[in-house]
Amino acid sequence: MIVVEFSDDEWNQIAEVAEQRVETNGFKPGWDLAEINDRNLVGAAGEAAVSRYTGLPWYARSKDLQTVFSRNDVGHLEVRTRNKPKQLDLGIKPYEFEKYPVSQRFVLCWLRERAVNLIGWTTLGRVDREGRHSNQYGITFLDWRKMYDIETVML
Repeated sequence: MIVVEFSDDEWNQIAEVAEQRVETNGFKPGWDLAEINDRNLVGAAGEAAVSRYTGLPWYARSKDLQTVFSRNDVGHLEVRTRNKPKQLDLGIKPYEFEKYPVSQRFVLCWLRERAVNLIGWTTLGRVDREGRHSNQYGITFLDWRKMYDIETVML
């Protein structure tokens, strides 16, 4: 497993991206703003870690919102980051099966303080074939232990 750690300056840049997401995406009345900020920070940290490890561009840093929303998170990869050890499995929402091809690669990360563990990667097709479906929200989960080694993500 690869671990990517961030300096104070890098962490501040990640926090800025997270804040921009909240401002850009907005939020609905009744949503917990602190929770939304936390989720965006967790996601941005994972994306920054994958970008550093792979050398691929992190599009969230773009000032052009069309670029941000029309591209994958990092290069050709989608990144999903968790910060709770009991919720480490990769979760794919129903609309993502329509949005992405079966060959789309997803990288799973785990944020612990200011360090990101790059757990592994898989394809959308594999999640569809081997994942377990949640009745409550329609999310399909793939056990993190079934992920491919992160070191092969660029092959």
